[in-house]
Amino acid sequence: MKIICKQENLILGLLRVSHLTGRNFNLPILNNILIKAENGVIELSATNLEMGVKTIIRGKIEQCGKVTIPAKIITDYISLINGDKNISLETQEGEVIINSDGWQTKIKTNPAEDYPLIPEVKGLKKYPIKTIDLKNSLNSVMFATSYNETKPELTGVLFWFKDKSLILAATNSYRLAEKKIELEQEVKIEEKIIIPLKSTQELVRIINDTTKEYFILDFEENQIKFDFEETIIISRLIEGEYPDYQQIIPREFGIEIEIDNTELIKAIKAASLFTKSGIFDVTLEFIKNVVIVRSINSQLGENIIKININHTGSDETVIFNYKFLLDGLNNINSLKTKILINSPINPIVFKSTTNDNFMYLVMPIRQ
Repeated sequence: MKIICKQENLILGLLRVSHLTGRNFNLPILNNILIKAENGVIELSATNLEMGVKTIIRGKIEQCGKVTIPAKIITDYISLINGDKNISLETQEGEVIINSDGWQTKIKTNPAEDYPLIPEVKGLKKYPIKTIDLKNSLNSVMFATSYNETKPELTGVLFWFKDKSLILAATNSYRLAEKKIELEQEVKIEEKIIIPLKSTQELVRIINDTTKEYFILDFEENQIKFDFEETIIISRLIEGEYPDYQQIIPREFGIEIEIDNTELIKAIKAASLFTKSGIFDVTLEFIKNVVIVRSINSQLGENIIKININHTGSDETVIFNYKFLLDGLNNINSLKTKILINSPINPIVFKSTTNDNFMYLVMPIRQ
């Protein structure tokens, strides 16, 4: 194999795929990336067996072939070469020889035949989706996933295809985040699939690197594909059934609050400085048209902040984990937040006052 390409094109491709590699002692070849030069296309790919990434870069193929090479060393080396330089990569007796305007190095390689195959996904469930919509939606729910492997279905993000919407949801049993994306086409068959958290995190990272306005989402029984044309991401799906979380969302509320979102966030951050270690408790007292944000730490002191609100219903006092509270409030994209309450021991819902695309539910701390 021999290819020639610009440094900026090569490093862009390497950064897209090398992030998936790591220090794998059981299968060292997974620390490599696969470079293929075939059929007029230069393709870089990497896999960790749970997901795989393929990307195409521009360049000239002088000799076809394929090889695997340690991801970290080639990425670190190529990043040091000036961006306007041409770089030549040529395989020769178990090595890749890299040349660029006086720079030359040799890196040991492994046979491409030893590299695990990234499965093909040829499903019939193709949905065009706006790239920015998926990015924003994933950022709005990923934080709520569980890290407890005893319930593997909660360690991923639910993708729920329903009517003309894609609903994303994540929960760790103490909180729940849900975000809706309007699809370009009607869903023929309602379906639910669960994507591992690590795959969604990698997906967001690659979305940040693409200029494509739309991508194609395609899935089959055990795999899902996100096709951005120059880059393709393939991930396994988590087996199992996602819990019917809608059963825990109250349909009616006795107390409804409207509050300035920025003011509340600042008050919660101030209160967080005085919370008890390991409990992170902040108290919100809703009294008439005021909320009192309070926190007390016997060693540090006490904090009290009052904020004006629009208040419908009875007075109530609720204790929250401030970290859970901020995660939800930071994803409400409106000037005011709606807080819906029944009691200090039942789920409490946070929404935007201007749209219903995002919903955040939190279980309070019991007094």
